[in-house]
Amino acid sequence: MNKRTKKLLLDAIQHWHENLDMLILNHLSGEKDLSTDIYMNSEACPLCVEYLRGTKETFCALCPIFAKTECLYCEDTPFDGAGVWMDETPSDYEVGYKVISAELEFLYSLLSTTHD
Repeated sequence: MNKRTKKLLLDAIQHWHENLDMLILNHLSGEKDLSTDIYMNSEACPLCVEYLRGTKETFCALCPIFAKTECLYCEDTPFDGAGVWMDETPSDYEVGYKVISAELEFLYSLLSTTHD
């Protein structure tokens, strides 16, 4: 993994920490929709902003998530569960915490397996 990609991965990890912080803040503030101000789309992901472009054949090709999963659009990652949580049960704090934490764990695992 090159230095630029590693920096983008660290930025993605930071973004998911911000999502977790917002979930906790929403929970403590009594929000009914705990997904308020939590961003889980390609515009919010530094890796997607960099690597989700070109043709369908080249989408995600240089992304470390794709390198691990060989799936486009972060399929077969904890991101899938996060999307389901936002769409179906955004008021369930425990599920939200679990899926966001799983995404963080997954991203950290990519960082720990990188070598220059």
